[in-house]
Amino acid sequence: MAKKIIWTQKANLERKEILEYWINRNKSRNFSIKLNKLIVETLRIFP
Repeated sequence: MAKKIIWTQKANLERKEILEYWINRNKSRNFSIKLNKLIVETLRIFP
């Protein structure tokens, strides 16, 4: 049986802040997009 991950508001806010940090640091969205995809894909692996 697959488990559903429910993100809290705080967790979503922190993830957004992390991704924005990397956007500002690298002056590009490329790394943040890849990082977010990695997070989502990793969560799919662990039921």
